[in-house]
Amino acid sequence: MDDVLAAVARDVGTPAYVYFVDQIRARVAAVRAAFGGRFRLSFAVKCNPNPGLLQRLRDVVDLLDVSSGGEVRRALAAGWDAVRLSFTGPGKTGAELRAALEAGVGEIVVESLDEAQLLDTLAATAARRARVLLRIAPLRV
Repeated sequence: MDDVLAAVARDVGTPAYVYFVDQIRARVAAVRAAFGGRFRLSFAVKCNPNPGLLQRLRDVVDLLDVSSGGEVRRALAAGWDAVRLSFTGPGKTGAELRAALEAGVGEIVVESLDEAQLLDTLAATAARRARVLLRIAPLRV
């Protein structure tokens, strides 16, 4: 790795982002082995939206966690199938929800009753069915 990093610094300059995909694959394999394959693995785009990395992760992790319309577009542009996207986050707009429905996003996590009702209305208008996960936050009394 040191030789690769030195060559990148020499040839490209610094700062530069360098991803060792073989190490990512090894770490993912270790997580899968530790949990006996009982879970699907998801990568949160917000932690690193680099298009090249997203493209290379297509055959490494099962899903992408996206939290904005921009992240949905970025994932699709990187070659991800929309059904492998899970759209989360409390700030989703009506336009983003509509676009997610049109793209065929696999799961939409609704954060509130208002968002669930909006998504229901949008889905009905578009004659589509959304796969919905409900995030529940307990109230403090």
